[in-house]
Amino acid sequence: VRGFYQTEDGGGGLIEVPIHWSGPTAGLIFAIHIVLENEALGIQQELAEDISCPLFRAVNQRITQDEARHVAFGRLIAARAAAELSADERQNTIAEIRSIWTSCVKALAADNGIVWRALAKLADRNWKEQLSTLERMGLAVR
Repeated sequence: VRGFYQTEDGGGGLIEVPIHWSGPTAGLIFAIHIVLENEALGIQQELAEDISCPLFRAVNQRITQDEARHVAFGRLIAARAAAELSADERQNTIAEIRSIWTSCVKALAADNGIVWRALAKLADRNWKEQLSTLERMGLAVR
């Protein structure tokens, strides 16, 4: 799979992050529906806490519901998909997801003028949380 994944940039626009996926198709489900959509859901929830505008909250509630459905879809098929992968495929899938994750964080930082080093600790912590989620979904290398 080659193409672009578009993600919210936090400023209302979209950023394009190149995806060059060579792993199993199930890995894309983990990458997009478990990791990236889960991160988008977290961002939407944080925005709701910080912005008191009633119109924004109403729109954000619908966006959050949509993101939650995407994550739920990924979780619904994750265990079965992970069970069908070999240990090498699981390990390679996690490495490729980490690469996409890092590309997205760097694109967000560059697009918003944020210094990469300022995001490094946050990105590392969030990746550890994402990795823990992937392991719980059965993608852990056995």
